[in-house]
Amino acid sequence: MIWQIAKYGIIALIKAIPEEQDTGITYYFGQELAEHKMTFEEYQSEIEAVTKEEIMEFANKVNIDTVYFLKNEE
Repeated sequence: MIWQIAKYGIIALIKAIPEEQDTGITYYFGQELAEHKMTFEEYQSEIEAVTKEEIMEFANKVNIDTVYFLKNEE
């Protein structure tokens, strides 16, 4: 299931945060801005708890705002 693969990818990124200094700084800075503190374990648990139905419900609310086409000028 592609939604499960996406969740595993996000969890892999969460696990890598402590290993990369700039990523850790960005993570903690984002928490300060949001005034919402969450450990890596809590973050991972939240992602694991997301269901396919929740993803589908959210996806149905998303609207494309802008589409860009890049082309080579050569």
